[in-house]
Amino acid sequence: MRTLEKIVEAHQKNKPFKGKNFLVCTHFKQTAIGLIRTIQALGGLVYYHPISYSSDNSVLDSLKRNKKIIFLKDDSQLASNLRKIDIIIEDGARLSKIILGSNRKIKLRKNLFSIEQTTHGFLFWSSVSKDKIPYPVISVSNTQIKTHIENNRATPESLLGEFLRATGVALTGKSALILGFGMIGSGLARLLREYGVSVSVVEVYPVRRLISSSMGFLTYEPDQINKVLPEQDIIISCTNSYGGSSLGVEQFLLMKDGAIIFNGGSGRGEIEEEMLSPRMYLKNHANISIQRHADDVHVSLEKMGCSKKLTILSGGHPINLRRGNGTSSDVIDFVFSLMVLAAIRTDCKKLSKRVYHLDPAVENEMALLCETGGVSKQWIPTHLKKSQLKFDKRPYGGVFKFGNQVMERFSLARAVFTPGSETEGHYHLNSEEAYLIENGAANMTVWHYQHPENKTVYPVKAGDYFTIPRGFVHHVKVTSSTDFICLVVASPPFSFWDQFFETKGK
Repeated sequence: MRTLEKIVEAHQKNKPFKGKNFLVCTHFKQTAIGLIRTIQALGGLVYYHPISYSSDNSVLDSLKRNKKIIFLKDDSQLASNLRKIDIIIEDGARLSKIILGSNRKIKLRKNLFSIEQTTHGFLFWSSVSKDKIPYPVISVSNTQIKTHIENNRATPESLLGEFLRATGVALTGKSALILGFGMIGSGLARLLREYGVSVSVVEVYPVRRLISSSMGFLTYEPDQINKVLPEQDIIISCTNSYGGSSLGVEQFLLMKDGAIIFNGGSGRGEIEEEMLSPRMYLKNHANISIQRHADDVHVSLEKMGCSKKLTILSGGHPINLRRGNGTSSDVIDFVFSLMVLAAIRTDCKKLSKRVYHLDPAVENEMALLCETGGVSKQWIPTHLKKSQLKFDKRPYGGVFKFGNQVMERFSLARAVFTPGSETEGHYHLNSEEAYLIENGAANMTVWHYQHPENKTVYPVKAGDYFTIPRGFVHHVKVTSSTDFICLVVASPPFSFWDQFFETKGK
């Protein structure tokens, strides 16, 4: 969680969340720990309401050991604690749906606001009439980071990865039907085509159908789904589920024997619940048998001596959340960082009760944070005191380093060699060095690491300036009766990983 760590480094002194109570509702994965620790490090108190179907027992145990987290296990505990909450961090508007659906009036703090992570949550809020929105909602779903990095790239990669791990099938030559050509659906279509899969798309929106067909995918309207289902080896639902289930019993009856179905959406609504229970489907006189194996559901369909078997991965739950850790942790780090910065930068007193897109300035701030290592730091000339110098003891004397100064293009060290000492010959493949001799004298022996037969000895003394190109071995032997002291500039900055010695294998 590197970006979250940088936010803590940049803002920990100011404790922007001091006195603030957060209600966090996220998938119960390892990434949730990084988000919670960040809020705590910035002074906030965390109430946690997990999403049950994506639980991870190791994460649960870790969070339970954190005595500063207050768990809200059910809706009644949630309702009784809402009056204490200042900021809601949620995924898919799950908490908000509970609040809006409550039969009793729930007391809320005056300046409460919510930060919503997902497109699914944004669509939910867009469907709520303005007079029923109980607090300001800030959505990060339309940011470029969320849309392009997570939805169109990372999430499709994780979905396909979980599918391959679950099935072990070879994709080349298979046919796949994707329901929904949003960012996730289009990303999956692109990846599957790269694997040699024949991809078809069902999409409700005309503009998305046009985009899909322009990219070369066979594209159909929803009422044509029954026409194409019998030909598909893989069926993937990537819908928002607001229009009802994408896949009902009728659709399963039409599927190809051996077809594999999985949910790439955000909830359970993509697949009809009645498809997951054994029974006689009277409308078709087909007998439905169910076998559960681990997380998967194996469906057997029988009618008049004919039979076929289908597999529903993860029992219809979102596959990457049920089986794995969801989208890769480094990308979730970006998204959680957006939400934390949104919480820092939002002045709720200036907001009315409606849905807001995240201020682009916050997204730019997070992007700069990834690039520079800290948006709150201003790189200005700094006079360092002697106490800020760090001394590293070495066999040949010692090296002074300049405290915690971060220099991106070069490093500077003051090396001290005692009389009679010498260094082990070494070279750098990436960095080149410049020496300014401050005191004493030494012999510097230099040769290219590929041509050890061409060695040259250079006597140097106080006041001399000497350069070492990358790839040249250099060996220092002190010849003076006093310390040999030199300033060493390396560009790019010196790294022990870029230090190779003339004697191989040692």
